[in-house]
Amino acid sequence: MSVELHQKKLSLVQYAGLDLVRNEMARFFGERQPADFAFIGLVEDFESAVVRFCERFELPPVSIPRENANPDRQAGGYGISDREREQILELNLQDWNLYNACVGLQERELSLAEGF
Repeated sequence: MSVELHQKKLSLVQYAGLDLVRNEMARFFGERQPADFAFIGLVEDFESAVVRFCERFELPPVSIPRENANPDRQAGGYGISDREREQILELNLQDWNLYNACVGLQERELSLAEGF
């Protein structure tokens, strides 16, 4: 399937519009909510999420290898237009809402851990 998709040379927005990739995390979660999980970390905070995960489950610290990283990616992220970003968001509103729920959950957990 991935070879076929690659051969079609879809734009980012065309790819994002495929049912196969839309709202992928919402499909994974199903009826579950973020609070139903023992731990949820955010990819943009990956290193500290791994530290918190190890602490929560009383695991030894781990080193995180940087593998399969795109050497061409700029520090500010990928350059896509505001319109493309809006279109992708519109195609993935369920995932966006789920992401915001995860962010809120993490912020509450961090606040409680800090005693605020």
